[in-house]
Amino acid sequence: MQASAGTAVGSVGRQRYNGQVTADPIVAQAERIGCDTTLRFAGWFRDRRAPRAVALERRLGDVGGFCDCGILWNGWCSHPRLWTPAREVEDDGILLQDEPQPPHPLPACATVRLGSTRPCSNWIRRTQFIMRW
Repeated sequence: MQASAGTAVGSVGRQRYNGQVTADPIVAQAERIGCDTTLRFAGWFRDRRAPRAVALERRLGDVGGFCDCGILWNGWCSHPRLWTPAREVEDDGILLQDEPQPPHPLPACATVRLGSTRPCSNWIRRTQFIMRW
């Protein structure tokens, strides 16, 4: 069952996002509540942490982030240095290769100033990141 918009934003309001930037709480809420095809969480976070970032929606749209989930599907992904590397596993004599796994949970961001909506070094633009298996 999905939470209502009021419940979802209210829940976000009670959480602490110290050391986090726009993408971190959006990931948490998108995983927990799902996507409603709006920039609800990005806007909420901006309004509370960086109210002067008036061009956030335009910047996110420029990278395909027209909704909270779109930010993650089209715009940004966790940096490859945080991923668990691929490894080979033998199963009944058959050699299989696991795929690299993204970090869960994400480590705290430390390389961005308070009040910024820019991603920290835990994030990379999807156009810059091509996974090589």
